[in-house]
Amino acid sequence: MEHEMPYPPGLENSKRPALARALEDDIVLARKKDKKVENSGRKGDFFSDLKSLKLSLKEGKDFDIKVVDRGSPVTVVSPHGGFIEFGTSQLARSLAEHGYNLFDFRGISRAGARRGHVTSTRFRDPRLMVLLNKSRVCVSFHRMRDRHDIAYLGGNNKSLKRLAALYLRRSGFNCDTDPPRLKGKSTLNFVNLAEEEGLQVEIPVSLARQLMPGLDKERKACLSRSQTEASFRLPRFQSPRFESFIQAIFSAVEHYLSGASAEQN
Repeated sequence: MEHEMPYPPGLENSKRPALARALEDDIVLARKKDKKVENSGRKGDFFSDLKSLKLSLKEGKDFDIKVVDRGSPVTVVSPHGGFIEFGTSQLARSLAEHGYNLFDFRGISRAGARRGHVTSTRFRDPRLMVLLNKSRVCVSFHRMRDRHDIAYLGGNNKSLKRLAALYLRRSGFNCDTDPPRLKGKSTLNFVNLAEEEGLQVEIPVSLARQLMPGLDKERKACLSRSQTEASFRLPRFQSPRFESFIQAIFSAVEHYLSGASAEQN
């Protein structure tokens, strides 16, 4: 059964060690006075964590969050969706349409686009934590500024990462399972808070433009007109390559859930 998830009252009943450990680490970090810890967000982030962002920006005006609980063992996340890392909402929503849970955080204004990025190790929302608490794996989508066409596959689930690389390469995509950066290996990265951790997918500029032609121009036009919702009509931007990319990730996830190894396919 699919339903929009209301804001939960708390996570005090969570029995997941990884999730509890992450929340405990957040409390420890918050209590420390060391400036290096207090400013531990990504260099260039306006806000150090999601809580600070929500106190300053306005939900419904600067950002919105779509959460769908389909009772799936897989949660798909776009933490920097909307105008922040343009195209990641489309990727996450398209994969989630295969029956997975969805958490899509979107910057929907100029302020949301400029200030809406919170690094994944400090990205905490109670509704996301509830989904991760009952998920086997998480898949997150991000965009990076690099202008090559190699997708960086990160996260701590090595088996899922290998399968994703297998299916993506079969579909004609270049990918790297041991990228030089953006590895997504921190235990505080939300993608690794699912029971069996997860897969972080980083999309470079050239690949994003292949998957969603015209998307970056539309971002600029929408921001100039403040027409925030028009840019999220998925069919307008999907190319055949987009469909192939999503199908490859979906096949990898389903292969992983079946328990079969990469060598068995």
